[in-house]
Amino acid sequence: MYYYIETSDQLKTVLDELHILAQEKGWIGVDTEFYRVSTYWPILSLIQVAAGDQIFLFDVLRLEENIFKLSKVLCDPSVLKIFHSAEQDLGILNKLFQNDVFPVFDTQISAKLYGFGNQIGYGNLVEAALNITLSKQEQFSQWLERPLRKEQLFYAALDVLYLGRLYEQMKDIDPQVLVESHQPLQKLILNEINPASLLKKIKRKPSGEHALKILGRLVVLREEIAQEDDVPRQKVMTDRFILDLVQRVLKLSADLEKIPGFRPPMKKKWGAQISKILLEERQIHLQSLEN
Repeated sequence: MYYYIETSDQLKTVLDELHILAQEKGWIGVDTEFYRVSTYWPILSLIQVAAGDQIFLFDVLRLEENIFKLSKVLCDPSVLKIFHSAEQDLGILNKLFQNDVFPVFDTQISAKLYGFGNQIGYGNLVEAALNITLSKQEQFSQWLERPLRKEQLFYAALDVLYLGRLYEQMKDIDPQVLVESHQPLQKLILNEINPASLLKKIKRKPSGEHALKILGRLVVLREEIAQEDDVPRQKVMTDRFILDLVQRVLKLSADLEKIPGFRPPMKKKWGAQISKILLEERQIHLQSLEN
């Protein structure tokens, strides 16, 4: 049912075959398995690729630097890449290959347009659209452990097996609507920080144009710090801490130098940049009150 590739010789054997299959078909299904707990950048374990009914499982940890050769297929602009919920996969693969995995068709985005509901999971979509029930038994497997078990590999293969069938069922969506719906992925494809997307993740946002502007600057800076230091964004500054900073800027009696909860290591390395934003926005707030 699938080919498991863990050596450079195996990769060399299948790579051209996969590329030819992908170009003949015009599309491939793609998914990844990774671990992401204590770092910003996920640790990639497996890349799954489906070309028609042939599935290739590339062991990133075993292949090491040889995995970069897979960009020949995944970064081929003549081949459509089909994902389900592409955001994290694209971020991982673009960083890995230092190139754009493009063009993309996201079955989760398209499912919403097709009437299957908002942010439907892959398993639920396969069941709703194809009347096939998938096991979720290996959903939270330890993907960094080696060797991978047969049950894990089978689960990983199923994650891409039906992407092509879902695409064939939904590809007749109005092309313009499809392009517009996939537009948010463009920033991700380019590995750029998208302020609007980051703001959407914040709950209980403050009201007021200036408050949102301050919040936007702080969440962008947090993302830049998280990427550079390779730590989860909440380890840099929690949402609650950032929202407190916004209120401190707008409350004139609040001290912007002595801030409770500002951890010493973070203050030492990034304090100057954070203070610069706070002081600039306090000044803008003062000027608006004077006017």
